[in-house]
Amino acid sequence: MIYLILLLVVPLFIGYILVFLKIGVIHAFTVDLYYWLKEKRQNILSGKGKFASLAKFTLEPLYSLLIAINDWTENIENTGTKSGVRIAGYLYLIGIVLFIFFTLGQFLFLLALIGVGILLGMVVLKYIQKSQTKSKQTQAKTQKKQDEGQSLTFVESIWPHFRSRVIKERVEDLFDLKQIEVDYHGDIFSSDITTFPVKTKIGCVDKRGGIYDTRKKMPEKIGSIDVQGNIVDERFFNLDDLTY
Repeated sequence: MIYLILLLVVPLFIGYILVFLKIGVIHAFTVDLYYWLKEKRQNILSGKGKFASLAKFTLEPLYSLLIAINDWTENIENTGTKSGVRIAGYLYLIGIVLFIFFTLGQFLFLLALIGVGILLGMVVLKYIQKSQTKSKQTQAKTQKKQDEGQSLTFVESIWPHFRSRVIKERVEDLFDLKQIEVDYHGDIFSSDITTFPVKTKIGCVDKRGGIYDTRKKMPEKIGSIDVQGNIVDERFFNLDDLTY
């Protein structure tokens, strides 16, 4: 809005001042500019120069309008009035051209911003779709295993529970030992120095969660653990309360 006000007021004010000043240098400048513009326009129309084709659609129309301003004011006898009107016309024309380019630049910037937004939205949407597809594939694979009666592997379902301090304490109660560890193969070790001088294997856990004491010649099943981490003490199988 401010730019439009300046575009309307400033050229008129400058032209009005020049009318009364009657500066000869300004008049000479407009005459020299007129012949310079005609020469440049003729070169463009004749195809001279590396960018003649481009200039024919950009600079040539501007040159023609500036020349037309000079031709239109040629019949004005007062040199001050002639110079003032010409300079005001130049400023109006240049201001309009700049306004058009500014508006066009804003429009192109807005288009570019919308394009970037659409592209970013497509990338995010593709990422979400990929994540959802991967999640569905994982769920379908798990469901397929369940439908086929297959259980998850020992490392996937049971072994992670033994990393919990609470589960370790429950297993220690089963073996009446301390410092129990279960590796990802299902082997149970104890580092209880009151019983063993070194870390010793004392039992194992099978793929179905059965817990066995292997300190005897014949492994004895003393408990079990399910996929939820519930431990059953099978040393006293006849008791009612078997689950911790």
